[in-house]
Amino acid sequence: MDREKLFSQPYAWEALKRNLKAGHIAIENLLNRPAWSPRSSLAPQPIPLQVRVAIVGSPRLFHLAQQVDADFASMFKVAADFSDTMSRSTESDELFARLIAAMVREDKAHAPSTSTAWPA
Repeated sequence: MDREKLFSQPYAWEALKRNLKAGHIAIENLLNRPAWSPRSSLAPQPIPLQVRVAIVGSPRLFHLAQQVDADFASMFKVAADFSDTMSRSTESDELFARLIAAMVREDKAHAPSTSTAWPA
């Protein structure tokens, strides 16, 4: 998930935390909250939720979120920094090709047919 988009949407972060902690997605109408009006008697069943969430963003935003929200710090304990560039060598090219081949084997993906053109 893009951290900036997640935190820029009203109620998105609070809903994500609530659903991850509960282990299910509970669909609710915000207008039915007690502060605005009485709750409706009809509600869909919660949907089971078993996911791992990775939030992508700048290191600055990660550290800011940890300081501002204690739940963020307890739910997202591992930060990983990745470079947006990679040095190229015969060895790194071979390792990358092996990684792609392993992913293809794992997903049982197939090479495109001979009539399919690969982009240059």
